[in-house]
Amino acid sequence: MLSILYGIASALSWGAGDFAGGLSSRKVGAYRDVFYADVFGLFLLSAAFFIYPETLPDANVLWGSAFAGMLGSIGLLVLYYSLIKGQMSVAAPVSALFAALLPVIVGSITEGLPGLPQLIGFALALSAVWLISQGSGGEGFHIRHLSDLRFPILAELDLAVISSSCTMRRRTPPRFCGQ
Repeated sequence: MLSILYGIASALSWGAGDFAGGLSSRKVGAYRDVFYADVFGLFLLSAAFFIYPETLPDANVLWGSAFAGMLGSIGLLVLYYSLIKGQMSVAAPVSALFAALLPVIVGSITEGLPGLPQLIGFALALSAVWLISQGSGGEGFHIRHLSDLRFPILAELDLAVISSSCTMRRRTPPRFCGQ
């Protein structure tokens, strides 16, 4: 039951973040919005560093974490740009779907296919994104809509690569996942 509550809280926080980030990037621009988000994150990281005095990990983990953070900022920048240029109701779920798709593919290759309930969930998520992309007009799904999906897909591919690398850390630990 606790995992369900964590899942709902996670979905709400990511959804609120996408919504607030999309709105603020329309007002101040995507570059400035991502810059403010990174500065705020650095402030929180610095505060956590002083509150929880832990030993620093080795240099490989620090460099890998910095690289992962850079990829995350680039992905956030492209996501906010896609939210500015496209419809928010299409860009946010498409980027979320593709952020989950690559780790699922990597996990299926390395650890076997997921169970039937997970496959049904993936099919429902894919069909939801397709239905959302239909829009309210009666014109249907056109190639023009597919080209609108390039930025949301690109926005989450870097985060999906990071997540996929971290799921494979038991075999060959990447430098940015920690030990």
